[in-house]
Amino acid sequence: MKIRVKRATLLQDAVDAMESIDAADMRKIFRFEFIGEPALDAGGVAREFYVMVCEQLFNPDCGLFRASSVNQMCMQINPNSAITTEHHLRYFHMAGRVLGKALMDNHITPVHLVSPFPSLPFPFLPFPHCDSYSDSDVEGGGDYLLSGQAAF
Repeated sequence: MKIRVKRATLLQDAVDAMESIDAADMRKIFRFEFIGEPALDAGGVAREFYVMVCEQLFNPDCGLFRASSVNQMCMQINPNSAITTEHHLRYFHMAGRVLGKALMDNHITPVHLVSPFPSLPFPFLPFPHCDSYSDSDVEGGGDYLLSGQAAF
């Protein structure tokens, strides 16, 4: 899969590119290209893409996420994101895809999320009010992802 973006419009280009990819294609190898910059993507361009997109998405000025009141280094969803960003749901969908793809490709992102976001991309999030999930359901989440049955 070829992802072509411009640096000047990186976030919008990334949203458009990630939305155009089918869930099954998320498991394919992505090749990133910054338009107008000749480079061979041997991992460095992909790393730069993930870092730059995450820095823009998780910047509090973007309005999607804000610093946690408990730990200023961790980010949480901004409950007022609909006010600050018109297409906030598109951006949240892309944030999930970018973080999931970066993790699947063994890239480290500069993002620290609060505890409701697990450090591993489980196919579901057990909440305290949901007592139907057992620890074995959560522990098997990584195996479920690796089996290729999880949809992005």
